Amino acid sequence: MSQELQAFESYIVAVRSKQTAVRYVRSTEDFLRWMAAWGVPLAKAPRDTLSLYAQSRLEAGYNAASILADLAGVRRYLRWLTEKRGAVLPEFFSAELPKPKRKVKDMLSAETLAHYFQLAQEIEEPARTAVMLLPCTGLRGGEMAALPLTCIKRSPFKRQDGTVKDTLTITVVGKGSHERVVPVLDEGVPLLMEYLQGWRRTSKNKQYLFPGKNDVDHLSSRMLRKVVQQIREPLKMAFTPHTMRRTYLTHLYRQGVDIVMLAKIAGHTNVRVLAGSYLALDEHDVVNAVHSAGGRLA
Repeated sequence: MSQELQAFESYIVAVRSKQTAVRYVRSTEDFLRWMAAWGVPLAKAPRDTLSLYAQSRLEAGYNAASILADLAGVRRYLRWLTEKRGAVLPEFFSAELPKPKRKVKDMLSAETLAHYFQLAQEIEEPARTAVMLLPCTGLRGGEMAALPLTCIKRSPFKRQDGTVKDTLTITVVGKGSHERVVPVLDEGVPLLMEYLQGWRRTSKNKQYLFPGKNDVDHLSSRMLRKVVQQIREPLKMAFTPHTMRRTYLTHLYRQGVDIVMLAKIAGHTNVRVLAGSYLALDEHDVVNAVHSAGGRLA
């Protein structure tokens, strides 16, 4: 290690935590080694040097998070050189990293959902009903696990022909303590009624819809995730409780539910967040949207 780098190490150890200081020194050492191999002194380096260095790290197999952490150490070193050592350096541009590719939003097809419900039948209550209700309500895993026993309400729907459809809604207190009403899809209504009239009556826990291991707590969200993982193994898929949330919302969107209403049901104040992160739309949705509107110039 050079004397200058040793001096930087003494400085950074005094102003940052030991773990951060070690990381900064190691990052700086790697950067200086790269500069030496390049053969360009810092004082004459081009302004896009940090981007060039970041690109070399990407090509070497480092992930974006590691590179950003390394660059934080390098920038601190460069600042130390100018402020504490009086070095005259170029004003380097911030490093530009390729934006990570956005993961394709997933949802379960009708066929996969059928398998999902079939495999869920083998789970013990109360987790059995909880995981089966996930795609029927679009609730977050933590919301489902902590539902109070009083959250369910009958909400009859009067059809245009005058007949009445018996439906259920769930009142949820979500993020930011905001309350919202979530309709239960038709497939979930008999599941929930059977659960309430059957297994749920045997529990001494009178507070939560899905009791935990004792008479006080509710089912843990960790247990809910574990059960979903158990179900997905035979299907050789990598879905999560959040996949069920996308399945519910995308299904409703395809059925014609307005996106503003979807945001209200999902508990989102920003419609763009809903559209960008929770609707798993594909090319068929694009084609249907265009041609349902006419598909013509005039």
